[in-house]
Amino acid sequence: MKNLLPTLIASLFFLNLSAQRVDIDKEWFDYSYRRLPNQVLEPSFKTYSVIINKTVALEAYSNDRANELIAIEGKQKISELAHFNVTVTLNDLMIESSEVAERVEVHKDKEGKETGRSYYYYAKVVYSFEARAEVKDHAGNRLTSYTLARRDSKKEFKSSEYSKGSDAANYYNNNKLEIKAKLVDEQITEAIKSLNGSLNYDFGYPVMRTRENLWSIGSKKHLEFQPSLEAWNTAKNALSAITADAIPEDFMTNIQPAIDYYLSLPKKYTNTEAKGEKKIRYMAYYNLAQIYMLTEQFELAKEYAQNIIANDFNPKDGQKMIKEMDNLIAEMQKHDASTRHFIPDLENIEMP
Repeated sequence: MKNLLPTLIASLFFLNLSAQRVDIDKEWFDYSYRRLPNQVLEPSFKTYSVIINKTVALEAYSNDRANELIAIEGKQKISELAHFNVTVTLNDLMIESSEVAERVEVHKDKEGKETGRSYYYYAKVVYSFEARAEVKDHAGNRLTSYTLARRDSKKEFKSSEYSKGSDAANYYNNNKLEIKAKLVDEQITEAIKSLNGSLNYDFGYPVMRTRENLWSIGSKKHLEFQPSLEAWNTAKNALSAITADAIPEDFMTNIQPAIDYYLSLPKKYTNTEAKGEKKIRYMAYYNLAQIYMLTEQFELAKEYAQNIIANDFNPKDGQKMIKEMDNLIAEMQKHDASTRHFIPDLENIEMP
């Protein structure tokens, strides 16, 4: 009978483990990588130039100012003929109409009965702007083009409000040139910033910063609460050390204690029916899949994503991860890239 007592105690202990309520919490960390360009260019295409063409009416706007707003990450801007060249065409800002408009404010008492009205007046200007850009390689082959502003897309400017219509009219008449100059500046800046984003999307290697998550046990009374929190901190510190430029050489050494912990959980919690144990296994498989996916070890990541599906607790997360990895692998193969963590090579540039 005495020999049965330890076995009985152990059985009750593990039964209690299974019966414990299990909550899991998302724990967030920062992660960086380089986005690969939408356009596939020759590896030698490392330089670009920008030319700003504009109408006489826009002469007051500085070409240098517009040019400075364009910076393609991972490429080198030069002033001469480059591997690919961006030509921006800025057309006039046209004042389509101007008028003094009225706004009426109705005043009511507590019963909702109208007690009076206030009248406000402002200058309203309807205008349009047109801008476009084209990208060609050094041989003159068109790579892509962008519509930055359309003439048929009308915009409005409204002045401050005045108590008299004549004051609103005088404000506009006395400040026509300044208003138009301000609108020109705003529209060109908006167009060029939009172009810069598109150029980086299509041709650059911009640094992307995201918030990613792992899971930890959220039930403070659960035996895995403290160990899972320690594993999370270990994993977070290792993953947060990854930059867009590189995955640290000691990454796997630093994160291994967390990986060992997550690997131990499915062996410890094996009940296929208990929801709490499914949650723990899900946490372990998800964290392992996430760690390996973010470090581009896709075969291992897919293995644990498949385990998420087989575990049957949030299986869609496993399916989503596999789809995301397939897209990443295809994108990297398209660019013949082995990683998304690198310093763009701008050394030994051979000009066209």
